[in-house]
Amino acid sequence: LPICRLSPEKYRAHNPLTVKEWVERCLAGSTNRDKKKERQRWLYWSTLWGSRALASVTAEDIRHHLAVMLASSNYAPSTVNRYRSALGRMLTLAYQADKIDRHPMKGIKKLPEAQRDRFFSDEELRHLQQHLPVEEWRAVAFALGTGMRLSEQLGLKWSQIDWESKTATIPLSKSGKVRRVPLSDEVLVILRDSFSESPYVFP
Repeated sequence: LPICRLSPEKYRAHNPLTVKEWVERCLAGSTNRDKKKERQRWLYWSTLWGSRALASVTAEDIRHHLAVMLASSNYAPSTVNRYRSALGRMLTLAYQADKIDRHPMKGIKKLPEAQRDRFFSDEELRHLQQHLPVEEWRAVAFALGTGMRLSEQLGLKWSQIDWESKTATIPLSKSGKVRRVPLSDEVLVILRDSFSESPYVFP
């Protein structure tokens, strides 16, 4: 008797994998540390396109719906980007698992997000000081008082401190140039209290 063979392409054509089915599989195997939010975003797409064949979702579908989300007052550009990223991850998993023949998100870029400065409130600083060991609080207070990058602060040596001019010299900053950081009286007090035999200020 002849052996009937059903190719993967023909099988998928007769039994298309739906968006809902794929989301359920992804959720079952998710190892993302932000699993709760990822679940929320994946279920959003499942609710929207659940009964549709996963392979039928096009770049135009995605662009259109992202624009709809942005046009509504419910989603900021940053939030739309999170949902876009979740959908992209889901589709990448499908592409890698050979569930779709093409990745429909290719060329769909993230929306520009407004940059927002974040400052500690006095209450937050008091909370930190109360709950951190003294040595750790000194390091935090030094960072707040100088604005140094973490790598600069941890690499800072006593030889780079000029007590007379009240400055710290960063030999090679991120810009590739020597940078001098002014040290306030409060920061100088922290340095005096932190002095040790180590060549590093924060060993």
